[in-house]
Amino acid sequence: MDVLMLGRRLRRSMVSGILAVGCASVFTVGVRANTTWTVSVDVTRGNDVPTYNVTSNPPNANNCDPRHTADPTKGDVAICPGDSIQWVFVTSGKNGWLTIHQSDGVLKDSSSGNAKYWIHENEQGLKDTVKTNQNQANGTYKYCVAVHDENPPRSHLSTHDPKVIIGGGGPIELLLEKVQAACNDLIASIEDSSKTKKAQDICGDAEDKLSKLLSRK
Repeated sequence: MDVLMLGRRLRRSMVSGILAVGCASVFTVGVRANTTWTVSVDVTRGNDVPTYNVTSNPPNANNCDPRHTADPTKGDVAICPGDSIQWVFVTSGKNGWLTIHQSDGVLKDSSSGNAKYWIHENEQGLKDTVKTNQNQANGTYKYCVAVHDENPPRSHLSTHDPKVIIGGGGPIELLLEKVQAACNDLIASIEDSSKTKKAQDICGDAEDKLSKLLSRK
């Protein structure tokens, strides 16, 4: 597709098209409310590894895991920066306790905002909710879950090391990633290598206009 021979008018059209995609992305990302993720930990089967279920409020929320690396059945919880997590659990004895340890400090106390490395819960007690910082860096962070099932005359301790996966970045980072991906696709579609530089200039022009637009927000 020889799109670069038509001069300035098409150049403006392409820039406007890329910006339109970008602005739609701003709207889509900008309206996303922070989500609370509930991780259910079930040890009633008596296995060493608990059974997990991950749900979101609001339901079916975007988990910001574009590479789909999280496995919720193994306790992985993929979230966006600023989202919250709550762990709930069930034991066969109905009177157990749960401990969560996250050593990187990415989880914050919902009231103070300080890093919260340990969460302790009784099965019949209130469940704590922690959240991540809106500007938390993307990454994969292991956490340790330990559940003690007191079911006389038997007791059992289950431990496991799932992951908290924070991906996607904030709204601006998500938007720029989308624009960059569109530019990469455009350049890759051009068969004539002599025109690659012009395509890069067009993309650079679009990104510059988009940066100025975002700076006014």
